[in-house]
Amino acid sequence: MKNQKIVSDLIRGMNNLSRMREEIDQIVSGLISVGTKRRILPPTLDNMPPLVRLITSITDGVNRSGFVFKSDSYAWRIHVVDGRYVITCMSINEGLLVYYSRKHDELSLENIEAVYDALPILIEGMFEKFPKLLEAAAPVLSAAKKFADE
Repeated sequence: MKNQKIVSDLIRGMNNLSRMREEIDQIVSGLISVGTKRRILPPTLDNMPPLVRLITSITDGVNRSGFVFKSDSYAWRIHVVDGRYVITCMSINEGLLVYYSRKHDELSLENIEAVYDALPILIEGMFEKFPKLLEAAAPVLSAAKKFADE
């Protein structure tokens, strides 16, 4: 009986982690896609001063300009690498890069739930910095109400 509970919990846990990973990727790619297609995000951040230095080797050994949205535990950073927007999430306490939008498949099981829980920091920061992004997301937010009772 005890083993059945463990098996059931493992299945439910893996399903939940898969769903969280998928939703992280949807949010991150959706913000970048809407922001660039609607020209809400600037085409380049080259001329912008660095707002926060997290770690000099946060992506490829080069500290780049960008926007940083953080809490006590996590910092989300949006910046441009090779002409494309990249979003990263870093654990401030551990000093580790835990999410990199170009290598989303490398998000470890240990970090999925924490990155998922930190998504509101990214979303609030992006909507505050780019109010037109919130306007552009209005159809998505409206659609969320359609099946809310299910």
